[in-house]
Amino acid sequence: MDNSQAAEEIVGSLRAFRLPGGFFGKYLFPWRAAHWALNRQHEAPYQLVWAMMANQAGAAAAEFKKTFPAVPFLLTLQEGDDLDSLIYRLKLFLPKIFGVFKLPDQIQVISRYLEQWVKRMGATVPITVIPNGVAVEKFSNPNSQFSKGRL
Repeated sequence: MDNSQAAEEIVGSLRAFRLPGGFFGKYLFPWRAAHWALNRQHEAPYQLVWAMMANQAGAAAAEFKKTFPAVPFLLTLQEGDDLDSLIYRLKLFLPKIFGVFKLPDQIQVISRYLEQWVKRMGATVPITVIPNGVAVEKFSNPNSQFSKGRL
């Protein structure tokens, strides 16, 4: 939704498309993106629909899945917000209406906490936990109190 970036770009072996944003772009994204993808499906059929995060991207992917149920839908959740806060629960109104937690074929999360949370949201599909990783050797500091066993 960043209008300063290219509308289309090759990233590795994938072609990425960006829809123009604007003030209401974030709020209209689920409908605009689903409509765009539905039209594009006829030109070059998708092999997979992948949504990162439950809100706008997840809602767009869920709308697409309703029309093309044979196309696999992967939802990845990396939320770091307070998932039980009132503000976050209000944000979940959109995903619940669109069926974001019920329509994916697979859900991937970064923690056991998110795994349990997505089940509470109604997910019944397979859930895979793949924690974030770090190459510790790239961040080692011999003078650190951690490396000297001080903590």
